[in-house]
Amino acid sequence: MVVYETMYELTTVLTTIAACSASIVAILGGLIASKLIALNTERDEVKARITELNEEIDFFTQECDMLQEQLDEDDALDFIEENVQCLIQKEKFSNIYKEENRPQLPRDVLQVYWSRAEKVNEILTSFFHDENNHDCKWNEDGVPVKIAKIITQNFEYSVCEKICDYLYQQTCFSNTRYYLNSNVSHGNWYANTQEKRISVDNKISYLTLQKKQLITRRKALEKSKGMKAGLLLFAIFSFLNIVLPLCLVPFLTDNYYFFLIVKISFILTFFVGLIAIMCYLVYLLHWN
Repeated sequence: MVVYETMYELTTVLTTIAACSASIVAILGGLIASKLIALNTERDEVKARITELNEEIDFFTQECDMLQEQLDEDDALDFIEENVQCLIQKEKFSNIYKEENRPQLPRDVLQVYWSRAEKVNEILTSFFHDENNHDCKWNEDGVPVKIAKIITQNFEYSVCEKICDYLYQQTCFSNTRYYLNSNVSHGNWYANTQEKRISVDNKISYLTLQKKQLITRRKALEKSKGMKAGLLLFAIFSFLNIVLPLCLVPFLTDNYYFFLIVKISFILTFFVGLIAIMCYLVYLLHWN
């Protein structure tokens, strides 16, 4: 009498689980891939915008420095005009500068302009002491033509005008010219320039704030929520529910209990994976 052993096979169950898991993995993989592509696109946009902001900040910083330099030069010229006699007499800056009556410029900044003015005074002093220059020509600004050709910078030229004007008034030359400067127009220019500088400075502050926000955004994109967890879940689910079942196909055994254990284990693994995926999606939708 021949006794046939009953064989139990799990090939159908394993292939079904692998096929269903493959579909789920395709959906999950597409979700993660689209998310990564969107992150890369947004990250590139953020980097490009930060580069643009750096260029704009550099541009407005240069403009702000230029406007501030104009204001500094004007304040320095006012100080020099008030102390032009001390400049001509070559008094030390430390003896002239008074903390209690200090101008808008800080001491160290004004010291630089005063040193530049002293160099102009030295040039004029040498020029006037040269007998060959007594019959020199003067331009419409009241500056010797030879000096005007030498001094090309605006600040130095303005200092030269103030020194010459002071000397004209002291010596009462016949060609003395009095400057009819409009205090109103000068005051308007100074106020407008100062307003422009404040406006540009506010733009720089606003652009710097935008840059700071974008840097924070870039750091957040580099640590995007759930991407590492999604990739880990993707790898584990693929291995347990696709790779492992396919490796066991075909599956035959004559041990019924072993058959049940393997079958229940794979089904439970599949459902646990589904639950993990659902929890992951809920996690992505959660907002703090």
